[in-house]
Amino acid sequence: MNAQAIAVHFADELCRCRALTPAESQMLCKVVEKQRRRMLWTAKDDRTLKRLSRLMPAHAVAKEMGRTDWSVRNRVRRLKMKGMAREQ
Repeated sequence: MNAQAIAVHFADELCRCRALTPAESQMLCKVVEKQRRRMLWTAKDDRTLKRLSRLMPAHAVAKEMGRTDWSVRNRVRRLKMKGMAREQ
């Protein structure tokens, strides 16, 4: 069972006791509408990442590129590993 299904279940149970508040309804809509999508890294993204990572910290690069901090740090690590593999 995923987080979306759990949220809907609990909202249904809560509705049996009382009506959802507007804030609760809005939160539920956000959870239901949220679609997780995987953004692939293109060669252009890699070049931008390399350029920006020399100029600013990972969290600033992530904000600039519209990605998560984790995604940027993970990609930098993978690019470094690829570079080391090519040197061998």
